[in-house]
This record gives sequence, C-alpha cells and structure tokens, in this order.
Amino acid sequence: MIDEGIQPQINTDQHGFKNRLSRHSFIRVYLCSSVVKIFLAFACTIGAAADIEIDRPMDSFGFLKPVPVNISGFIGETDSVLKQDLVFMGVVHVPIEEAKYLVSGNTSNGRLEGRLVTKATKEQRFGRAYTGGSLRAQTHRFADDVANAVTGLPGIAQKKITFKVESGLAQSEAYIADYDGYNARGVTQDRSIVAAPTWADPSTLVYGSYKMGQIYIYSHNLPTGSRKAVSHYPGANMSP
Repeated sequence: MIDEGIQPQINTDQHGFKNRLSRHSFIRVYLCSSVVKIFLAFACTIGAAADIEIDRPMDSFGFLKPVPVNISGFIGETDSVLKQDLVFMGVVHVPIEEAKYLVSGNTSNGRLEGRLVTKATKEQRFGRAYTGGSLRAQTHRFADDVANAVTGLPGIAQKKITFKVESGLAQSEAYIADYDGYNARGVTQDRSIVAAPTWADPSTLVYGSYKMGQIYIYSHNLPTGSRKAVSHYPGANMSP
C-alpha cells in the first residue's frame, strides 16, 4: 500500500539529530491513534444506537458474532472492496442459505447501485444509487450504509488514517490514506524528521517537525494545505 522503497529505519547520527532525538525520545509510529479512534467509535456510539433493534448473538467468548449476509451482483475490485469493508465492520459474506440479509447491486456508467434486503421477510431495507468520486469511494459509502443498517453502528470505510513514512536518512514525512491503506499521499515535504502525526479534526493534522532545526508542533489544514506552528518553545514540544 505504501512504496516498497521506504526504509523502516532512521540513522540518527546524520545531520546532528542524534542528541536531539535522545532528549525527546520520540516513538516511531506508522499507523497513529486515528486507527484506534476509528474502532473505538463503535463502542462510543452504542448509546446513540440504543433505539435500533439489532439481533447480534454472541459467541462462547462473549464477542458479537459477525452478521451473515450474501453479496451478489458485483464483480472485480468492487466486489472485493465491499467484502473487505464489511468484514472490518463485523459483517461477513456467506452462502445465501446461511445469510440473514441479501446485499446486491451493480455498477455501470461510473455509478454504483446497491440494495439491502432482509431475507426472511423479503423487506427492502434500502436501495440507493451512489455517484461522484471513484467506484472505490462509492463502494466505501455503500459498505458504510450496509454496516449501519445491520449493526446499528456507523461505518468506518470512509475514515482516514495518518502515519509517518521514513523517506531517507534522518528524514520522515506525514502521510494520510484511506482506512485500508489505499490512496496514500504525503502531507509534508519537510526533508526532516516528522513525528507523531495525529488528527485534530477530520480536516486538520497536528504533528511535530524538525524542519526549523528544533521540534516545532504544527497544525496543518488539509483542504487548504496551510499550516501554522502552534508550539515552538525552547526545549521539548510534544504532539498530542
């Protein structure tokens, strides 16, 4: 998902960074707290979904069993992305005889049409057309809608993650990507050490950078590309 040429080690002897790194003791992280936040969102929204009646039996270990659905009508990447998205959200593709819900649809002319039906009653829970963006993005939206309908919890397929990528000796940059690692793109081009990127809100990253020779904490607006230093005191400055 990320360039194979990226090297997972930093040589802290280069460019005089060794002493500064030993003082601040930054932990190298690739997938930051945003990943945890995505999955914790499930637990945080249980109360909000309390008025939705969802039958989720538990296994012998006390964990919720996956919701069995049968998926049909999709091919290629759309089919594989949809199934992967749903697995991450506790919904699994099974033979039609074992399914509780039927998920079906198709893609044509750059748009996705999808339906969700309760198998026992043949009631259509919803039927929608998804347009705009790539077919992969439309699939993520459809997967979120299916997961929300059958689990009562919001989907995660449209969420983003942030992480750092080491681009050279004593160099790393902040990146963002889809929750599954696709569409990764660089946020910084500091040619220095970037540390601990994390989300301040859905459109803003906060991270530390040694671009100015010492650690500055930046707030980076993703839609506009603008950023500002929010902490640059002498000594240690730490990202959230």
